[in-house]
Amino acid sequence: AYNGAKAALIVTPFDPKAGFGNDAQLTATMIDHAVQNGVKYIVLVASFTVNNRERMPIISSRFYPSEQLLEKLGKEKQIKWTVLRGGVFMENMLHDFKKIKKQSILSYPKVCIPPVYTKDIGKCAARLLTENDFEKYHGKYFEMNGPELLNGEDMALIFSKVLNQEIKYQETPI
Repeated sequence: AYNGAKAALIVTPFDPKAGFGNDAQLTATMIDHAVQNGVKYIVLVASFTVNNRERMPIISSRFYPSEQLLEKLGKEKQIKWTVLRGGVFMENMLHDFKKIKKQSILSYPKVCIPPVYTKDIGKCAARLLTENDFEKYHGKYFEMNGPELLNGEDMALIFSKVLNQEIKYQETPI
């Protein structure tokens, strides 16, 4: 798949049935194959959880080893790289859409999040990959967030408007 490519987009895989156990190794394999096939620039879609590895060890373990591998390859093989760290994906809320509609309740922890649309991350990745200036963003980490902070009450109001029914917010423990 990488034959003849100068740049590659690598997204950490996720298979809900398999769990998180092999995600870091699968991503490392993709990175290694890209480099072996002559790719000089890699854009990795990762996660903000690496900023809080001690608080989110299971999720961050999917991404941190890949970031470390890119840093190593940058030094040893002059591979250029950029990391896009996704936050809370807007689409994750849609997984619970039917449940929220049926129960008229949004259960969510008492936190503020800036949900990001995954297509916006994709647009950023596309821009980086087509810029053809691999040095410009080499070694950079971009935290990908949506345009506004929302709490559970805010999200319940949005769901109420979209569903045209009252959705109540119910705080759940973090």
